[in-house]
Amino acid sequence: MRFMMLMYPDKTAEQGVVPDEKLIHVMDGPFTESKEIIGGYRIIQVKSKEEAVEWAKRVPSPDSAGEGMIELRQIFEMSDSGPEIEEQEGKLVKDIEAGLAKNAKR
Repeated sequence: MRFMMLMYPDKTAEQGVVPDEKLIHVMDGPFTESKEIIGGYRIIQVKSKEEAVEWAKRVPSPDSAGEGMIELRQIFEMSDSGPEIEEQEGKLVKDIEAGLAKNAKR
């Protein structure tokens, strides 16, 4: 099972309060303006929802974390849906490919 941990900062982040340097590494990111407030995330591979919760509990949280929170969302794969869904997906892909081939001949 895979889960996404979404990290939501507390109100102090909106006020420009920077976390302790020990909790973060200062580095350039993919964003042009490094002063933008964004939420972090992690994708974890676990055996159960309970294990995902345990991992979320281990995320460092300084005393100033206030109202910040972590949300867990399970990531579902097509293989989680069963053979019927995979079969329907295969038919849909074939129909799309046939339509593309037909349009390419025009």
